[in-house]
Amino acid sequence: VAAEAPVGQRVLVVLVNELARMKGVVSRLHVTGVTDRAVLSGVPLAERTLDAGLHRLVDGLNGPASEYQATIEFAPASAPNVCVRIGDEAQGLVVAADAWRALLGAYAAEADWTATAPYGAGLGAAIAAAEVFKRLLEANGGPDPARPLLDEFAYSAFNYRCGADAARGPDVHGLALADVAVVGFGAGGSAALYVLAMQPGLSGGIALVEHDRHKPSNLNRYLMTSAVDVALGRHKLATAADHLARFAPRLHPTLYPEPWELLTTPPWPLLLSTVDTVEARWAIQQRAVAGAQILDGAVEGLLYVVQRVVPGGRCLECAHPYDPELPLKQRAARWGQTLETTRACWNENVTVTAEMLAQLERTQGKPPGYYAELAGERFRDVLDRTECGETPLRTDVPSQAPVLPVATTPVGVLLAGEIAKSVVAPEAQLTNWLAHDLARSAAQPWLKWRPAHASCPRHAD
Repeated sequence: VAAEAPVGQRVLVVLVNELARMKGVVSRLHVTGVTDRAVLSGVPLAERTLDAGLHRLVDGLNGPASEYQATIEFAPASAPNVCVRIGDEAQGLVVAADAWRALLGAYAAEADWTATAPYGAGLGAAIAAAEVFKRLLEANGGPDPARPLLDEFAYSAFNYRCGADAARGPDVHGLALADVAVVGFGAGGSAALYVLAMQPGLSGGIALVEHDRHKPSNLNRYLMTSAVDVALGRHKLATAADHLARFAPRLHPTLYPEPWELLTTPPWPLLLSTVDTVEARWAIQQRAVAGAQILDGAVEGLLYVVQRVVPGGRCLECAHPYDPELPLKQRAARWGQTLETTRACWNENVTVTAEMLAQLERTQGKPPGYYAELAGERFRDVLDRTECGETPLRTDVPSQAPVLPVATTPVGVLLAGEIAKSVVAPEAQLTNWLAHDLARSAAQPWLKWRPAHASCPRHAD
């Protein structure tokens, strides 16, 4: 039933998309029960059948120079480390969904496989991917009390409650967007648009603001990105435009391939803040139109946080009190230097020495010689090559999470759901702050009203 229904196909595709990007952690995917099944509306595969579409998706993640290759087979595995069942209860991890809910274990009996809204399917796949990751860690390193496995779980993207309190929410058969902007088209922002594009009847317009191009580390986390995008160094917005043209042709994106700080009077009243630095978050809030709603998403390891900036609640400067020296302090910590040493390196734009690079390698956990080719260059010139990149692939510790889509995908699902709710159910929007630790047994996500800080300059008066 799941293989022939839109919800089941969406769960499958998002789950395969996530797992196939976990190169070096997931070596091979085996998918059964999908051969010659027609791809349904709202399912982001570029072929007519599920098996052909999944093969094309996974194969597109492999570049000729890829150290790790993602593979998929449409036959049972002889000795799988993890078994996932999309549908009714069976051996292994069982996952299902309806319009807004992720349903694991016995809760799968409550599935609505024909629901139109994609938010439950996206959330179900995201939770299942996290559980697969935890099970692979256990297969390699043994059980860990800090990462208990989850078997029975219901979680709603509509009211953010769990178990019997997880709301089904209304199905959504069409969604017209206007005056919405995604600022920062990274892992979280692209995941939000990926989920929105699965919504049948999606129309209207959306603004996408991003100045950067793809780099190799993007391939692990960006659900729209292929190995070709990375190899060619394509602009991130070109990938977004191609994806929407294929899967959501009635949603018309307006592309702004420049930094947010350079836009002339940004007009949008609803903003997704999916940038990856505190300074960029401040800039979004400082330049937003008066009264704008801001949805901010962030991750740390297997923890993800979503915050909606509302009157009287914590804002982005409350969450990250303004510190003009924050970038310098972060850089000093990254290089293993004192603040004053880093300040001098920046101001004088010193020549980078082998000793400086050896200290950087030790601090970042890189092997000796990892940055050797940068010796002799100027300090400011090497920052973009030393401050963002790939993390060594390991399966014995959860430090791998920062370069995997484990936490960024649920952030994208919830942000997409918040955009939908702003149109179809404003009363159900996130009140202010939510955090969810996927490493823990999935107790109720933390939902809090966080009042503004009295010391915040935005609320001082």
